[in-house]
Amino acid sequence: MSPPFLLSFTFLSLRERGTLLTVSKAWCALLRVGSVHVPRRQAQTEAGNYELLRVLGVGSFSKVFLARHRTTGFVYALKCLNKMEQARLQRIRRVGYEVRCLRCVDHPSVARLITTFQDHANLYLVEEPVLGGDLFELLNGAAGKGLPPAAALFYAALLVQSITALHARGIVFRDVRPENILIATSGYIKLIDFGNAKRLAWHRRTFTLCGAPEYCAPEIISGTGHAHAVDWWSLGVTLCELLTLHTPSPPESGISAP
Repeated sequence: MSPPFLLSFTFLSLRERGTLLTVSKAWCALLRVGSVHVPRRQAQTEAGNYELLRVLGVGSFSKVFLARHRTTGFVYALKCLNKMEQARLQRIRRVGYEVRCLRCVDHPSVARLITTFQDHANLYLVEEPVLGGDLFELLNGAAGKGLPPAAALFYAALLVQSITALHARGIVFRDVRPENILIATSGYIKLIDFGNAKRLAWHRRTFTLCGAPEYCAPEIISGTGHAHAVDWWSLGVTLCELLTLHTPSPPESGISAP
């Protein structure tokens, strides 16, 4: 383990370590989960080759299924985006950003993109399955007390390393929040949903209003232009939520979320 992982993990009790490292192993025992190193050619390019097992999640602009490939038996996360809906919402460019960002990232804290394909109605992203749930679900089971400080520090350290890796590739994520942070069966995190991500040169800013308002940095909401620093703001909001189950209240004289 690298120093951030090791530093945070040593603060956990044996019971907490066991909880983090055994998330959803029962699921993996029931399913033949595809390796993250599966060659791209094994992820076929026709939707009919996948058997939809269940819905993993429904977002504002997409639906994600747990799907088994009928030939190989490997299990993937199949993200479906309706073409007409994407065009109506003027999100075609965002989908392009998402695919390009995922293709240039090869990091253990990012759910790997295996391949993409399309049919007459939908765009499909075949991704590494992450079956341990997300941090939002973990908070819902925290009995109204938030996570122990050691556990929150553990996840914060993983997020710092993940965001640093994205920024090193010029990617600003712009959507750091518990719903987009999945827990792998190893107990470590996987970032998902790069729909708001964008590759951005260090000397440039972008002006798009995007992301969940509670986690947005002031410069996103004000439209004055933002860059990679907005991810650190969202990380701070997420850490506060992990500890208290609440996001910080906006300052009285600050910019309120719409």
